[in-house]
Amino acid sequence: MSESTKAPVGTEARVARVPGTSPRGRTDILVIGAGVTGIYQLRLAREAGFSAQLLEAGSTVGGTRRSRSYLLSQKLREEWERSKRTARRSQDDRYFDYVVDRFGLRCDITLRTRVTSVVYDERSGTWTVRAEDGTTFRTCFLIAATGALAGLEIRGRGGVPLAEHWADGPRTYLGVATAGFPNLFFPGGPDGGLGNDPCYSGDQVDLVMDALVYTRDYGHDVIEVDPVAEKQWTDMVNDTTFSFPRSSRMMAEVVEDDYSTFLFSGAAFSATAHGRG
Repeated sequence: MSESTKAPVGTEARVARVPGTSPRGRTDILVIGAGVTGIYQLRLAREAGFSAQLLEAGSTVGGTRRSRSYLLSQKLREEWERSKRTARRSQDDRYFDYVVDRFGLRCDITLRTRVTSVVYDERSGTWTVRAEDGTTFRTCFLIAATGALAGLEIRGRGGVPLAEHWADGPRTYLGVATAGFPNLFFPGGPDGGLGNDPCYSGDQVDLVMDALVYTRDYGHDVIEVDPVAEKQWTDMVNDTTFSFPRSSRMMAEVVEDDYSTFLFSGAAFSATAHGRG
């Protein structure tokens, strides 16, 4: 296998790093946004053995759309004793507090931390994340679970701003990633075409998490979108005759398999291949 290649299908190789650790003091996965999508992403990251952290601008978990959903756990939902009256905001607050404590996630959530910019470093294959108060974080994989991204200066390869890449409108692959911005995913983002049902975002989180586990287990540092796949998906989305499948898991079936249109590499090779080594 070459250093930069499309992932092999069916191979049995496994070279995962020790669960819960990350090299050189960086976090494996950093999630922005403590809504239902971000909390679910953090939970899956922890369960998969990644070191993970979640940053939330607000003072509580749950985000602005505080819909309770079995996305987090059907069993947990059954455990939660809810009032028969229409849910109030305070009840939602208590529910999401219960969720993060039930799954032991609170130690990895930092509140009142508004992210203002994220910049990709090609040499290390990591993202530098800067908060409004000047605090910085470094992570290998960045998950923006913030819905619209208009909540953020994002610079990818060569310092190219996402706003420039999307000057003519969002261009994505499967609604969760975009070419030229490695190791960045945005489940529930601006080009999913999936409406407001958090279960759809959950399907996207599942897809992203599977891809990250695959990346780690096959010894890669970088996962990114094939520009050809991005164009094909975006053209399909913009086709007015196209009818969206009911979930992003079904969307993934539009391609041959979940990984064949992603590009994988080591960080050093990836930077050299793009003329920046």
